[in-house]
Amino acid sequence: MKSVGSVLCVVLGVFIVSAQTINISGIVKSGTDPVEGATILLASAPELFAVSDANGAFTLSDVGIRTRFYPSNRSSFARFSGNRLIIRSELPQIISLTLFNGLGRQLHKASINSAAGTDAATVRFPECAAGLYFLEIIAGEQRMILPRMFPATPNLIVECTNQQPSPNSRLAKISASGDMLLGMKTRYLLGSTQITSSTAADVEIVLEASTQFQASGTLEHTGQMVKINAKGCNFSMGQPVPIPVESDDDLWEYEYPVHTVAFTYDFLMDTTEITQQNFDSVMSEVYGETYDQPSWSPNFGLGDFIPGYHINQSDAILFCNARSKLEDLDTVYTYTSITGKPGGLCELSGVVVDCSKNGYRLPTEAEWEYACRGGTVTDYYWNKNYRPYPADAVDSTEIGEYAIWHGNSARMGNESPQFGIRVGCATKKPNQYGLYDITGSVGEWVHIAPNYTAEALTDPKPEGSIDVKNEVIDRGGNWGNAPVYLRSGCRPSYQYDYAYNFFGLRTVKEIR
Repeated sequence: MKSVGSVLCVVLGVFIVSAQTINISGIVKSGTDPVEGATILLASAPELFAVSDANGAFTLSDVGIRTRFYPSNRSSFARFSGNRLIIRSELPQIISLTLFNGLGRQLHKASINSAAGTDAATVRFPECAAGLYFLEIIAGEQRMILPRMFPATPNLIVECTNQQPSPNSRLAKISASGDMLLGMKTRYLLGSTQITSSTAADVEIVLEASTQFQASGTLEHTGQMVKINAKGCNFSMGQPVPIPVESDDDLWEYEYPVHTVAFTYDFLMDTTEITQQNFDSVMSEVYGETYDQPSWSPNFGLGDFIPGYHINQSDAILFCNARSKLEDLDTVYTYTSITGKPGGLCELSGVVVDCSKNGYRLPTEAEWEYACRGGTVTDYYWNKNYRPYPADAVDSTEIGEYAIWHGNSARMGNESPQFGIRVGCATKKPNQYGLYDITGSVGEWVHIAPNYTAEALTDPKPEGSIDVKNEVIDRGGNWGNAPVYLRSGCRPSYQYDYAYNFFGLRTVKEIR
């Protein structure tokens, strides 16, 4: 039997040394004024960074730099793409797949013959509880282990190929002919300029002032909600640099390009995720005997001040309507029919959204990300970036100060009092807007944004008919996730439509 320790050692990363000298210098400006304290990143090597001085000057160099970070897919022979496992191997050969639980116990072993080339094979694992597992993949002399959340009866579609990916494929969206130098600083929108050489001088990056709200002093609360000052404000939405994720090669594709989003209204947002007590009391009062309490369990967390989970998109919508009705507000959502019971993973049909109503609703992706960032421009709202962070135990401890995540929850095993979300709401530090657990804990349902383009948007909101399954997605990561999924700009590349014990909600209400 292999231990979970050996599993995690494979997942955590390697040392990478740049093979090409990087030496880029220039100045950062806003208008004609120099900008001090801006962080400068190179899109193809964001583990390197420089900070502009009082004159706006910077020098970005990799001389003597040795950086540790999560490995990219350039060195990986297997990856997940949606619900498919893609394996690069010399054909033909036998490929071994072994499934482990979070404690490192082997659950099942299967093998496939890669002689079929790119033809897909389906591997059926035995029935098990939905949750986080580790999949060991052995192909000849190559071995790797990928973390993954699987359903109760996982069927894995496996594709084998001997085609090698283009080394620059992940950067193709940035530039076909060069690289991109990025500048970022709080109170500014993301700035960028194209470069064609890794050694360049007199490069100029222009930053435009942002109106993103910067919290100071006492925040304004209304009941269990906090006012998010967004009216007349804008921010840079999305992920500016590629994120190397061994287990999900498509992740960055959903987060790029960065674009400016502006708002013409303020809104209230729940300071915590909706608790089990709150969800139960609201739903039972409005829906009465038709309400079916979600399958909350002591295994993951049970109690009045534990976040509600095992809640799907339709249940979340019904909660918003119920909360509106209790306060004599107009409901934002209408629907033509319901299959199942409210709270019991029901399914709504014919859902229509009317954001002109004054009731409660789910946040939009733009509202959620603006609120999550809390005035910051870094990957995490505690002013850190993913690369090269996290690299060691100190970094993991820092993440644990703000989030319930894999490192202080799922990894601990179900015998630990920290497993799942047993510690409850608001036990970690809030972000600058007074929001607790907005990353980690449970994923939060939001209305999907339009496909990302470079075009600036104002008040992107859903209107009219929506496909609930595909147009309400989760943001923020959850207690089973690695740090890459806790980033403010992270979007899921597909839906886990089975693992609802990782999902809950918080609501918003526009201020009119």
